[in-house]
Amino acid sequence: MTLSKRDRLNNIDLALRLMMDGLEEPYEWQEHDARSAKFAAVHRTTWQELDRCGMLKARTFDRYELTGPGWIAGLKATGRIQDPEFKKKVGCLAAAIKAKVKGRAGPGFADRAELARETGLSEFFIYDAIDSGLLCEIFGRIGATWALEDQMKNSIDIPPDFGEVILDP
Repeated sequence: MTLSKRDRLNNIDLALRLMMDGLEEPYEWQEHDARSAKFAAVHRTTWQELDRCGMLKARTFDRYELTGPGWIAGLKATGRIQDPEFKKKVGCLAAAIKAKVKGRAGPGFADRAELARETGLSEFFIYDAIDSGLLCEIFGRIGATWALEDQMKNSIDIPPDFGEVILDP
């Protein structure tokens, strides 16, 4: 049976909302079992499509984990991205990161644990925000990234133009 485009999009939206239900921080470390009763209404092809478009990573035994784009799509599907408390957390993080490069001509650096202490945000929220590119997504501005040499994702590279509007080429 072939699904209409509308049905496919609705099923993708359903899958994302179900994955976000009860999701804790960090999003990337939690696997979702496609065979569980919770996901009974999600079509097999939906899992494949979400994997193919980079919103999920397939794991073994019909398990999947969200990627950064998948988490952001889930935030949109659930409306959490518009929640005032969520926006406040994102704004707090952006301000703390911006303070690290204010008045500098070169790049800056931040430590995830240090940012958590300074802002009162959880390290996992900061992890999710940096890992997914959330600040770029919400503000349409240049964001921060993980330091390339840091496999543990504790060190954040902050470009000197952090927070400036992203220009289309």
